[in-house]
Amino acid sequence: MTKRQVRAIAEHMGAPSELVFKVPTADLESDAPLRPDEDVYGVTYEEIDNFLEGKAIAEASRLRILRTYRATGHKRALPVAAAAESA
Repeated sequence: MTKRQVRAIAEHMGAPSELVFKVPTADLESDAPLRPDEDVYGVTYEEIDNFLEGKAIAEASRLRILRTYRATGHKRALPVAAAAESA
């Protein structure tokens, strides 16, 4: 689900708007905790949602999203040991 969809569902279900529209932070930046995700990633969630929905976005943002996706492919793959066991 996109951030836009999650927010729409949360809003529809009556979640407090300060929670629904809270600025997301991964809190993984040890040098700059509470830094907004969008600042860290270099693209906005609006752009990410538009990309995922097949809408046009800036070329630089599209390339950033694809580069990040490719660089994190290992996080979506099964561990080598688990893959070998299931073969």
